[in-house]
Amino acid sequence: MSHILAGDWRSFVVQNGLPAPDQTFHLNINEGSGAIEAGSTHGGATVTGKASPGNSPVHHIGIDKQTPNKKYRGYLLVNGPQLMLVGFLNRDPDMDTLTEGATPDDIANFFQQQQDVWIATKP
Repeated sequence: MSHILAGDWRSFVVQNGLPAPDQTFHLNINEGSGAIEAGSTHGGATVTGKASPGNSPVHHIGIDKQTPNKKYRGYLLVNGPQLMLVGFLNRDPDMDTLTEGATPDDIANFFQQQQDVWIATKP
């Protein structure tokens, strides 16, 4: 059995309240560990990352695209005839450098300027 988040996803990024088509994801995900495996792509470029294990009661995913550096994070909100992931797209490669020492203004500026809402649907 394949992981619920494996397969092809249509991706959209919401900027200024308007959804714009993003490139298609193809995800190979290990059912047991949730690891995003070789052959996974976004618009033909390799992606890596990790999802929740296949038997998890709540499904989430983190997808890392190295070029250009983008990080997609999302949760499965709809699981029916159509699946829908909703989360955020980080366009700032420095996101991982935010530390406990970041001020509230640093964090607010980061989210206001560097984040977009991300939506992916399947099929």
